[in-house]
Amino acid sequence: MFIHRTFRSLLGYPCSWKPCIGGLARRPFIPFRNFSSDDSAPLPFKYVPIDEVEDLENYQAGGYHPILIGDVLQSRYRVIHKLGYGAYSTTWLCRDYQSSTYVAVKVGTAESNNREVDILNYLNESSPPDHPGSSMAMIPSIKDVFVLHGPNGTHPCYVTTLAKCSVSSAKGGSYKRIFQATTARSLIVQLVLAVEYIHRKGVVHGDLHVGNILLCLPADFDHLSIEGVYEIYSSPVLEQVSRLDGQPLDPGVPSSVVAPIWLGKASEKFTPSESRVLVILERHTDP
Repeated sequence: MFIHRTFRSLLGYPCSWKPCIGGLARRPFIPFRNFSSDDSAPLPFKYVPIDEVEDLENYQAGGYHPILIGDVLQSRYRVIHKLGYGAYSTTWLCRDYQSSTYVAVKVGTAESNNREVDILNYLNESSPPDHPGSSMAMIPSIKDVFVLHGPNGTHPCYVTTLAKCSVSSAKGGSYKRIFQATTARSLIVQLVLAVEYIHRKGVVHGDLHVGNILLCLPADFDHLSIEGVYEIYSSPVLEQVSRLDGQPLDPGVPSSVVAPIWLGKASEKFTPSESRVLVILERHTDP
């Protein structure tokens, strides 16, 4: 079940409702306006800002591909939620109809390169047999590669391992912001092995931080139905996209967007057996 949120403040501006201690808090969005300028001057932004989503201004030629909840990509991957976004991509939680599993589908901005795919494939090709981490899948595997053609251009896409959350978000979801000592030791050992393996393969991770260290999902996650995922975690909350000038949306802009789902839990609740590491590498990683 999807939830549509469209509220108006007393001033007539769109506003969002966010959970807070004691209930819901309204956060009105007041569009920027330079009152010293001529009223006929164009607005600096096209779209009414929405919290916790990608930059709507990047839905343009060369930018993001418009994706809606319920879309089916490549006649195979059903989009059920958003996992995240960055300057060069959006990432989606999808159900793979062929394998009956959940996967992460990363959709790049138009004409962006697939260098991440090349690096991840290289790291997964073969492991040094004498490496202690050779049998540990600490690097996400590429399951599929394809392109999407849309109003904003041609977008490289790849399908990879779905993770529970990053170490950073697990700490952010906790008042204590710490892991159990045994869990922390397990994470450190795995991270050292993963980085040493990456270096042995001749690759340097250019941006290693707790946001790029992921924790794996349990194997039984794939047994959940889509409705089960929504019930345990959260249903997509659709935020309607609108222009500041009231004009219709451009063809390359989605009619609605969603804030990312969080599949994680507080850091102190992770046990060592639940703390298998995945190290992600992004486009600035150097071979």
